[in-house]
Amino acid sequence: MLRIFITILLLLTSLVTKAEILYPWPSDTEVRLKISGEKGQRRGTLRITNPGDVPWLVQTWAEDEHYRRYNVVYPSVYRLEPFGAYALNVYPDSNVISKKLKWFLVTFIPSTVKENKNQLFMPVTYRLKIIDEG
Repeated sequence: MLRIFITILLLLTSLVTKAEILYPWPSDTEVRLKISGEKGQRRGTLRITNPGDVPWLVQTWAEDEHYRRYNVVYPSVYRLEPFGAYALNVYPDSNVISKKLKWFLVTFIPSTVKENKNQLFMPVTYRLKIIDEG
C-alpha cells in the first residue's frame, strides 16, 4: 500500500516534459532526376514544408556512394520561414555527375530563442535516395 502511495505521489509531482517543436519535413523519400529542356539536362525538385511557428536554417547537398559531396542543390543554404514551404532544385552539372549521385541530404537546424529556460535543440538530417530516370 505504501509503495502504491509513493508511486502515485511521485507521478503527481513530477514535471512533464514534451517536445514543443514541430520539425520540417521533405515531401517525398526520394528525388527523381528527369530529363528536361532542349539540351537534355537532368533536373529534380523536392518540396520542404515547415509546419511550426519557428524559422529553420536548411542546408542541402548531394553525395555519391563514396560520400563525396556535390553542390548541385539550389539553394544550398536558406532560411525556412514559419508555416512556409520551399522547393529545392537539383541541377547536376553533367550527365557523368548525375550518374554518380546516390543520396540527397537535407539538414534542418532550429532557431534559438533567448530565454532563461534550458533547452536542447537537435538538428535533423534526412538522407533521401536519388533516382536517375534518364
